[in-house]
Amino acid sequence: MQHVYIRCPNAHYFTGARCPWDGWGTPATAELVEVCRRLRDAGGEPSTSALAEAGIDVQLLDSCLIAEFGDEGFAFEAFWILGGAGVDAGRGGT
Repeated sequence: MQHVYIRCPNAHYFTGARCPWDGWGTPATAELVEVCRRLRDAGGEPSTSALAEAGIDVQLLDSCLIAEFGDEGFAFEAFWILGGAGVDAGRGGT
């Protein structure tokens, strides 16, 4: 399953409408979560092209990372970048 991670201004990547560390989020991040849900409900997976076709703003897409996990149990909810190293903050995801 694919997960879409959104980059907040503090270099955190997260799933969901708001960053779990600083609470950052916008109406556009909430819309992205909803579009991902609709794509999955229709049997699809999120991709940059599918999200763009659904009307997600290109500036938001530029800050997204789409990752695919072979086992849903290994997907994480959020991570942040520290000197080039990612830090896992927990399991879960959108």
